[in-house]
Amino acid sequence: MIRNGIVRIRPASDFKKMEQDNARQDEELSKKSFLSGSHTRITTQDGRELPIIGNVQQSVSMPNYYVWCVACDWDQDLFAHFKANCCIVIKDGDEFARRLEDAASELLPGWYFHHNPVQYFDPYERLKDEFFDAAMSKDFRFAYQREYRFLWVPQNGETAIGFKFPQLGCLEGLAEIFE
Repeated sequence: MIRNGIVRIRPASDFKKMEQDNARQDEELSKKSFLSGSHTRITTQDGRELPIIGNVQQSVSMPNYYVWCVACDWDQDLFAHFKANCCIVIKDGDEFARRLEDAASELLPGWYFHHNPVQYFDPYERLKDEFFDAAMSKDFRFAYQREYRFLWVPQNGETAIGFKFPQLGCLEGLAEIFE
């Protein structure tokens, strides 16, 4: 990977059917949170209050997208969680992101590119106006991962199917493999 700079990105939907470890068991295309029924009020248009039994589920979803996930911080425990024996250490995140965006734009013209740290949330205790998105939010049980995501979202009805292999060029000096 370092010499040729080829990165493999995959559809977000692949993770659910692919991985058998606990670290990758979150739902990538939708997220759920819950409002306490005892603290929630639902009224009809004519002002009648409806009784609530249990919690009220809120969800957000989005079409399939391409994603490449990394950790923001070094944590040797992540090797065991992800059943891995090596990782890439990126030394210049801005340059790496620029190269990844440029290379992927040739493979996914017109797709919206975004990268950011994942925002973690408690599905039963969300804050008012807290950011909540299917692609960039995760249940706080995964917060130990300190994940950073690069994603490509379709804009014109396309769908994410199969792997894509953006070629970033030689990454020597920009990244290294740690085993």
